[in-house]
Amino acid sequence: MDKGKIIKYLRNFILFALLIFLTFWIIFKDQDGEAFLDTMKNANWTYVLIGCLCMCCFIALEAFNIGRMLKHLGEKSTFLRNVKYAMIGFFFSAITPAASGGQPMQIYYMHKDGISIGSSSLTLLINITCALFVTIALSLFNLIFNYQYMTPGLTIFFIFGTVINSIAVLLFAIAIFSQKTLDKLMQIAKNILKRLTYGSMKKVKKSVFSNKKSLVSRIHDRHEKRIKKIEEHVNKYKENAKYLKENKIIILKTIILYFIQYTFSYSISYFAYLAVPIKDHIHSWFELTSLQSIVFATVSGIPSPGAVGVSEAAYIGLLGQVVPAEFLNSVLLLSRVMNFYLFVLLSAIVVIFAMIKVSRMNKKNEKSN
Repeated sequence: MDKGKIIKYLRNFILFALLIFLTFWIIFKDQDGEAFLDTMKNANWTYVLIGCLCMCCFIALEAFNIGRMLKHLGEKSTFLRNVKYAMIGFFFSAITPAASGGQPMQIYYMHKDGISIGSSSLTLLINITCALFVTIALSLFNLIFNYQYMTPGLTIFFIFGTVINSIAVLLFAIAIFSQKTLDKLMQIAKNILKRLTYGSMKKVKKSVFSNKKSLVSRIHDRHEKRIKKIEEHVNKYKENAKYLKENKIIILKTIILYFIQYTFSYSISYFAYLAVPIKDHIHSWFELTSLQSIVFATVSGIPSPGAVGVSEAAYIGLLGQVVPAEFLNSVLLLSRVMNFYLFVLLSAIVVIFAMIKVSRMNKKNEKSN
């Protein structure tokens, strides 16, 4: 990864950290500090541990989905490597607007591990499509039982998030299975490269360099190599997409696993609720889990890094109607730490080690060349 990208992601991370600070400062500025600390001190940490284990299961199932799809596409990868890809995706999705950095960085690190871009692209596209489908399906199903908690503001954001996710599912499905779309995208990529190449060649021809012909020839050769690589990746992608089209059971299995995966993730709110010392925990696992699925669908269409701020606001707006007011902020903090902030920190450590490994590989390759 070049220095420019590292600086870009560092800026995103700083913005992400500032958003976290501002969000929790706004939430807790009027909170009685002693009462809050007393609540956290008397929390049942067994339930906190169970919540963290649920998140571990979420990451493990994400890794399993990645690994199974790669295996079907003829790529070799270990479970630990797949966990690494899952954590890398989690981290870069968290710190970039609309989770836009997750998949590109996963593809980058998979490529460094010898996995073809065609296979990794299709694997991640299938997974994100299935994940969005499950997000929509679960939230719409759970809305039937929780519509009475929806305020006008939450309803607007829920509709917006559902529409955005539905459009994304449709576009991804077209990108996966439409051969015409792939051919058009490849032609666009070729045209862009062609313009860039001819632009570079014109500059060289107008320059005062003595070896103009040699430089022009080198630029032309580089262009031809890039075009060939694009064609190779797209052809590999097409072959894999055709295989998956003929073996739809793989996609069905992926969807089922995502239902289980998101159930683990949404359950964390229930264990956060059980962890705080409320006198009577009158609400069921289904109530808290179903409300969390609506919160997730509501904020998923908002282009904020990690949906920081909006997630907390939606959580307070929706779960604040069932969790006692004096314990709401404690439940919110525990839930967000377990299902997001703790794993952003852990995934950051994984990313640092992955970067160090890639940096060493690049230096080794430079020396050998």
